[in-house]
Amino acid sequence: HLDVIKTADWVIGLGPEGGEGGGMILVEGTPEEVAACPWSYTGLALKEQTDLVPAKTVKGKKKQALILNNPHLRWQSGTTKR
Repeated sequence: HLDVIKTADWVIGLGPEGGEGGGMILVEGTPEEVAACPWSYTGLALKEQTDLVPAKTVKGKKKQALILNNPHLRWQSGTTKR
């Protein structure tokens, strides 16, 4: 639901398709950054929203890794991915 996505602090767009055609991170960032991504279906849908409000940023805050323990998507199970 775009109402939830457009108010998020950070969005991770997976794809490019669903099922066997997906599972790759295509884009990540604020809703505005995702909306600027021309190859993301979520980005294209967000781009149509005219009421996106820029997310507040914290200066000096470092990006942290997303750690998936024992993922079962398209990776070999029993591993850790960053």
